[in-house]
Amino acid sequence: MKKIFNLSTILGLSFLGLFIVLLLLLNVDKDYITLTGKVGLSSFNNLYDYEYHKWWQVTADIFLYLGIALVVALAGYGLYQLIKRKSLFKVDKYIIVIGVFFVVAIILWLLFDKAIVVNYRPIFVDGKRESSFPSTHTFVVIFIYMSAYIVIQKLTQRRWYKEVVLAVGIAISIIVAVSRVVSGMHYLTDMIGGVFLGLSLYFLCDGVIKALDNKKEEI
Repeated sequence: MKKIFNLSTILGLSFLGLFIVLLLLLNVDKDYITLTGKVGLSSFNNLYDYEYHKWWQVTADIFLYLGIALVVALAGYGLYQLIKRKSLFKVDKYIIVIGVFFVVAIILWLLFDKAIVVNYRPIFVDGKRESSFPSTHTFVVIFIYMSAYIVIQKLTQRRWYKEVVLAVGIAISIIVAVSRVVSGMHYLTDMIGGVFLGLSLYFLCDGVIKALDNKKEEI
């Protein structure tokens, strides 16, 4: 049990707790600050003037699609191992765990987009209202690019490779998080919720992988 609750797992659960707290707080101070509908913590969200900026939206989309391409490449590597080793149990565990958490991220994306509408975007999209909390671009991008750090740790022992991948992952995560607000597509709390959820997924994923690695070493 102690091996499961490592530092990464604890951090993951902590960020998940922050996400849940923010979700509950969005029932407080609900008011109109745009024409699309009421939003919680309206006084805080009203600190920014939400206007649509296409190129910021395009920037976030590019990094999202590149991230998905990285996941596809990792899945391809896992498939190669499966064919070569002829057993799912012989595929590197970190690939399977990252894949499972990516599926969880997609499920959460669909859940908040279709079933749980906390608030709508600050602007109309093609004349329609769209679900806005949390910023799915933000939490998916954070999970993918931070998970690249897990992958590089498995593939090389060169420290500077790892540091570069970590720095790039953090930089891209920040750019995307900021761009979702600056583009006018999300409220501040949507972005913050996306950050909390993305970090939660990353740290929980890392925690599970470390727990499996520790179990393997014991055997």
